[in-house]
Formats: sequence, C-alpha cells, structure tokens
Amino acid sequence: SFAVGMSGALLRRIPALGERVPDPNRRPHRRLRQAITAENGWMILVTLLAAWAAAVIAATLDVATHHYWAVVTVTAIFSAPSHLFGFERISHRVVGTLVGVGLAAALYGGEPHPIYVIAVLLLCTFATELVVGQHYGFALAFITPLAIGATSLGAPSNYEVLFVARARETLIGGLVCLAVVYLVRRWRRQQDTTAI
Repeated sequence: SFAVGMSGALLRRIPALGERVPDPNRRPHRRLRQAITAENGWMILVTLLAAWAAAVIAATLDVATHHYWAVVTVTAIFSAPSHLFGFERISHRVVGTLVGVGLAAALYGGEPHPIYVIAVLLLCTFATELVVGQHYGFALAFITPLAIGATSLGAPSNYEVLFVARARETLIGGLVCLAVVYLVRRWRRQQDTTAI
C-alpha cells in the first residue's frame, strides 16, 4: 500500500512521465512531536489497558477461537480521544459487526468454493469503501464478512465457528469499552466537581 501510495513520487522522476503526474504539493500540517500531547498519551494508555483487559477476559472465558478480535474491537472503538467519552462508536461497532455476522452467515452458508469467497471479498471491499466515510456501523456490516472470509481462506476452518467467535469476541470487547467509557465519564464528573 505504501509503495502504491508513493508511486507518484517515483513516476515524477522519469522525464517522459514527470509532466503527466502532477505534484500534489502537499506538506504535513503538523509534525509528530506536535501530535504527542498529554491527551493523546492518556488515550493510548487507556486503550492499551482496555485492550489488555479484553484479551485477558477473552482468554480466561475461552468461549471463542479468535481472542484477538476482542482486542481489535477495543482498539477500533478507541481510535480518537473523543471516543473515550461516548457510547456511539461502541454501538456502531457492536451492532454493525452483529449485522455483518448475519450477512456472512447468509453469504458463506454450506461449503463455499474459494473462488466464490474471493468474489464475495471483492464485493464486500467495494461496498466498504463506498460507505465507510458515511457511517462506521454500516461499513462494519461489510467489513465483518470480509474479515471472516479472509480468515477462512488463510486457514480453512468451520464458518460457524468463525461466526460465533466474531460475535462473542466483539461483545467482549464492546463490554470492556462500555466499562471504560463509564469509568472515564465518572472520573471526569468527579474532576469537574472537585474543580468547583
């Protein structure tokens, strides 16, 4: 992805192509050290602790085969500092994933041929790109069959196990995030009360 993204810079160095590939003339608005703030550091710490908690809970309960999906749920939900204070991102992730599991069950029922699975992956990728900028939860309805299908291609396994694993691990990660948001909001209220 990086090579494709940077290919324009390489093509501009070829004299015959340089004029046809315009330089976007984009420069970063801020440097890395400007992004390292106390708020971002706090968010990273909370996310790491929540991801660790989700991993421990998933491994302890041992109710599914892909424990890392609980960690992915936490890190996807807490992708910005503002997400530590609200429930919207959690509901989008959990509901979108559960709808996606249902869609995956409809698409991958039986013993689908790998070519069919690849075709579904292409369609889900296209649909995801169309909607991800508009609504995160709706995009997850397509991202989930994409993740399940890609997982099954790498190491063939029972689809029903993958459906259950994706749903359970997402619910575990979502519950951890609910607890974190509740605790962060409670702590913030206490700070506001103390400040008065």
